[in-house]
Amino acid sequence: MISLLATALLLNENSALTGYASNYGDGNPYGNACGYKGTSDKFDNWAYAAIGSGAGFDDGLGCGQCFKVRCTGAYGDNPTCSCDTSKELIIQSLDQCPECTAAKNHAFDLTATAMDYFTGSRSMTGTCGLISVEYEAVECGVSGNLKIRTKSGTSRYWYGVHLDNIGGYGSVSKIEIKSTGSSSYQTTCDKSQGPSFWICNGGYPLSFPLSVRLTSTGGDKITCSNCIGSADADYSWDFGSNFGSGGSAPYSSPTPKPTTKPPTQGSSPVSQPTTPPVSSSGGVSIRIKQNKGNQVWWVAFEFPDGDINDVQKIWFKDSSHTSWIQGTKTDWGAYEFSHGGVKFSGKESIKIKVKGKTFAGYNIFSGPGESINTVKTLSSGSSFTEEETDESGLSTAGLAAIIIVALLAIVCIVGGIYYYKKHWNKNKGEASFKSTGADTPQSKGTSNDKEAEIEVEMNVEYTNETR
Repeated sequence: MISLLATALLLNENSALTGYASNYGDGNPYGNACGYKGTSDKFDNWAYAAIGSGAGFDDGLGCGQCFKVRCTGAYGDNPTCSCDTSKELIIQSLDQCPECTAAKNHAFDLTATAMDYFTGSRSMTGTCGLISVEYEAVECGVSGNLKIRTKSGTSRYWYGVHLDNIGGYGSVSKIEIKSTGSSSYQTTCDKSQGPSFWICNGGYPLSFPLSVRLTSTGGDKITCSNCIGSADADYSWDFGSNFGSGGSAPYSSPTPKPTTKPPTQGSSPVSQPTTPPVSSSGGVSIRIKQNKGNQVWWVAFEFPDGDINDVQKIWFKDSSHTSWIQGTKTDWGAYEFSHGGVKFSGKESIKIKVKGKTFAGYNIFSGPGESINTVKTLSSGSSFTEEETDESGLSTAGLAAIIIVALLAIVCIVGGIYYYKKHWNKNKGEASFKSTGADTPQSKGTSNDKEAEIEVEMNVEYTNETR
């Protein structure tokens, strides 16, 4: 269900809302909760933001939505912060900001370069930290046709897609697919498996080519006939049209761009897999990155390719926590870890259990302060060791060590009992006493002094019995 806030933004595009914006460095347009491979060309991988419930993220249905933003001044009591209140900027929502809630009036987490546009410099952006903003939903004004990008692992029996370069207001609420030979759209797609992609249900097996009908968050519908020609995975199909008014928008992107250019991005990563792809060495390959809020008392890790639903368990340790800590899955697409009263530090190691196998990456992050743009790839045959791990987190080597110690203890106990028995029972004696009245000699003397002598006979038998 589309959030009431998102609906209000779309139906009342001429009425601006107010709130405040933060910034999270230059972000990562290629590793984001929405599953995009960068922004639409118009936004040049810098004019974008992460949004939350405050701006209608709505479990990923708000991905791609565009807003016109204007800085209205410093946020809170910050007299040293200033911004150009005459500038407006159209941004694209590309990522999720869990902290950006309507209750807090926290609208956006901008890239630092986008905030630089308002403040005039990176130095002033640092001084401000937060800025007050006025914003409203607007058409994105992108050029070209909408693209349907199939997900890794797609087939006639399982289908997942991404939508790129969405026109209009930039967000879609529903995807429907019709197979060749079918008279109706029997397959519908939603974001029930996470915000990064659309999972399709019903109508299997699919029969190609496919026709597609899209519904925007504003209720507009566009269709393409036989536009998806095959079940090929990781392939981008041209929809043939787009939402909006032929690429025009009520507001254009401001020029010139900020003087501070965002860092050059590397080549875009492989398409987001539903199940972890198999590496050349036959192992599992998963990409992981730090959450932007990581610090010494809280750490969390995200999966930029949407693999979080395939993770069964995840463990973490660092130079301050020498035993593995099991992570807890959050409701915003990450795993977080408890500090246990000890600050997190450097040399961070990760173990991830996927499909019954556990793979470990040792010292893969330098600490919670490492750049959030750094993405690490865990795959067998690289810098990690594959381990089998039981549910308690003990490795096979640990269990073997416990068993060996227990056996040694049993041997020592048995040996002690044997020694005790042998030492105390090796000489056992038996004695018998006999009175021999018939053989008792009579001593000579007076009749009054007769006295019988008793002879005592002792027989001692030695045995070497042991028990």
